[in-house]
Amino acid sequence: MAAGVLLVAALLSAHARADHQATSLQMAGVVFRHGHRNIMRQYDFDPYSNNVSYWPGGIGQITSRGKMQMYKFGQLLRERYSGLLSDAYTPEETLVRSSSSPRCVSSALCVLAGLFPPTDQEVWNPDLLWQPVPLYAPEEGHDKLIRMDADCPAYREEFNRQMSSPEMRAFNSNYSDVYRVISEHWKPVSDFEEPNNLHDHFRIEEERGIPLPDWTRGLYPDKLLQISNQYHIFRTYTPLMARLKMGPLVKDVVGRMIASTGGASGARLLLYSGHDDMVTGLLGVLGLPNRFKVRYGAAVFLELHSDPTGNHHVQVFFMADTDEQQIQRIHPVGCDTHCDLDMFANLTATVTPVDWDQECQLRGAEAP
Repeated sequence: MAAGVLLVAALLSAHARADHQATSLQMAGVVFRHGHRNIMRQYDFDPYSNNVSYWPGGIGQITSRGKMQMYKFGQLLRERYSGLLSDAYTPEETLVRSSSSPRCVSSALCVLAGLFPPTDQEVWNPDLLWQPVPLYAPEEGHDKLIRMDADCPAYREEFNRQMSSPEMRAFNSNYSDVYRVISEHWKPVSDFEEPNNLHDHFRIEEERGIPLPDWTRGLYPDKLLQISNQYHIFRTYTPLMARLKMGPLVKDVVGRMIASTGGASGARLLLYSGHDDMVTGLLGVLGLPNRFKVRYGAAVFLELHSDPTGNHHVQVFFMADTDEQQIQRIHPVGCDTHCDLDMFANLTATVTPVDWDQECQLRGAEAP
């Protein structure tokens, strides 16, 4: 498991806010999962997955419920950061990045609709109180930051090495009965990847009131959830895996915070619309002790503050459920409530690559 700073979470109010009485919010980075979606794939054993009438909008797409979740999340951001942002949308103040996945792009657009409703001169159509706000999504297969699908041979090698470790062999042995049942009713399965996908699939169908196959009894939800949790933990299982998988995102946020304290101009609000493994991975490298599968719209807030003396510190929050919008305060052990920016940068330095492209090369291999 990735080495990190042990964190202690304290549940705050539904709209927990940073203390602004003696501090001034300078910048915020918000990393969030997309909204509620349809199933991701169709299965031969599941006739409902092949009936498109059950999945309006398409397989893998955000649902109407998900759109509303993310729109309300945008409204929460507007309320939370009203003192940070201008009333009207200002391009220099906000930077929005998304995974190229359609459900993440759609989620980001819904967030922006809630965050930046047009005001006064921004209204261009009185029948449509919406305005276009740009976002940036790297091409699939080239995303180091959010989708984390850019090729990294060193990560792939470490992933495969850990999959063959005694710990993972023991884990797979413990769940061999689950793999056997799935193999009998679908296709050969020997590790956690497909059970993780099936847990998502069955949970979505259960929400829709769709009857699950009889053979899932005893597997869903408990055993498949346990396997799914391990799948997400494993993405940043070792310090090297955490550095290569989550390092670019951490470096981007912390680097922009440091630059802003030196007077560099830049966005005040950074938004990252991505997937569950991005959120769980960030929680993991920050050292959250109880890593778990996050829900739709889950978000991590990284906020930079300054006090009257000019010192800068970071406050971290976590929202587990966008429907309830309850926000947890997360305190790194070794930092006080107002974690000094330099200390926060030092604490995250172990997962911050100096040169990601070079570090992703296999040892002894030359970069192309």
